[in-house]
Amino acid sequence: MKKLIPLLFLILFIYLFLFNNQIIVQLKIVNNLYFQTYIISLFPFILFTNLVLKSNIIIDIHRFLIKRNLFFLFDVFIIILTILIGIPGNIGLLNYLKDSNIISNEEKQTYINCFGGISFPFIYLVILRECTKKIIIISILIAVETTIYFLNHPNKDYLEFDYKPTKISLINKTGNSLFVILFFLLTFSLFTIPFDLISYPYNYFFKSLIEFSYNLIILSKINSFLSNILVAATISFTSLSLIGQIKAMDLSFNIFKYIKKRGLITLYYLPILFIFL
Repeated sequence: MKKLIPLLFLILFIYLFLFNNQIIVQLKIVNNLYFQTYIISLFPFILFTNLVLKSNIIIDIHRFLIKRNLFFLFDVFIIILTILIGIPGNIGLLNYLKDSNIISNEEKQTYINCFGGISFPFIYLVILRECTKKIIIISILIAVETTIYFLNHPNKDYLEFDYKPTKISLINKTGNSLFVILFFLLTFSLFTIPFDLISYPYNYFFKSLIEFSYNLIILSKINSFLSNILVAATISFTSLSLIGQIKAMDLSFNIFKYIKKRGLITLYYLPILFIFL
């Protein structure tokens, strides 16, 4: 494997040299998208998550609901938070719950597999902003994800909770999440250029599987049956850049289980969506 590294660097260098002009244009686009749209739509929710963790309000909510045997409501509460925050912000939340024994590692993986996709605010406010079918696309996706989650929800076999007050730097934690997003947005955008050889609009679909943001925005603006299906396919399965963000925030993350579960979600989601579009 080590012998392949120099070869890979050589291939990357040649690629960057051959597509230099296209890459510069692409990076300018995604850079503007990040600072004009990403931060505005995601920053409040990432900051909110870190405020929740720092205040330890999760502990109070968990104690209140568990004393009343309302395990289900706490589950619903975490599902809503996970969907709203999206990747990578919700990784810190789920890691905290696991470290406190509120959820097991298996439960954490299930949350990520089922709800660890593109954040709801970014889908609704940015990607599908001009899509006339956005309510249908989002509602059916959440319904499928939730159904699969409860069908695969692991049984709780422990009652010992280890509540740990969270000591985090609000600025550093929020800044780190935003930096991870920017890094993977720019990095994976480098490798979408060759897909321009594919005919329109399929080129944007395949590019979105590498890095979703800009490419899904372009696809959703078409507002046709085909474009909506292609957008929905990527939203449900997610992209390589998003998988990279999860792995960067959580080294224990199982990529293969995630891909398998997201593939299953897409497999059920698209036929149902096909009926309602």
